[in-house]
Amino acid sequence: MRREKPATKFSPTNVAIAPNGDIYVADGYGSYYINQYNSKGEFIRSFGGAGKEPGQLSNPYGLILDTRWPEPVLLVADRHNNRLRTLSLDGKHVAFSGGVNLPCHLHERRGVMVVPDLGARVTLIDRDNRVITHLGEDASGTWQQLCTQAATYLLSSGSRSAGSPSSKIA
Repeated sequence: MRREKPATKFSPTNVAIAPNGDIYVADGYGSYYINQYNSKGEFIRSFGGAGKEPGQLSNPYGLILDTRWPEPVLLVADRHNNRLRTLSLDGKHVAFSGGVNLPCHLHERRGVMVVPDLGARVTLIDRDNRVITHLGEDASGTWQQLCTQAATYLLSSGSRSAGSPSSKIA
């Protein structure tokens, strides 16, 4: 659903900035829309709204400009739908990605998307938005082990084998 003016209930949770300077503001605790403004702060449009369908979001908490694609897209942590949403810069649905549990933030490093979630784990996603591995799911593990695993993935160079915590990422 698209809006011609910003929603009245507005509780921003994250922002992303496009190469042309447009600003995208995720409204994760208000209307569940993403508002788009130009580089001067003038409203362009809103897209999203509460729901599970391709044009809707449920608690769009995290937001990042994903430059791993040939053309930049928005990647949204669609928290209450337990998924990531890929949107074009004009707000059109591109794809859903699963494998996350209440995602709350997004960070990219060397082509790997790092997605912490409220399910006490961190998910690493490859360039095609497929899960590489989940870190921190083992209840017997410690935060130090989690940090060591994350550092191995994000700071190493070389090649990787999917699903192997000791693998390296190019």
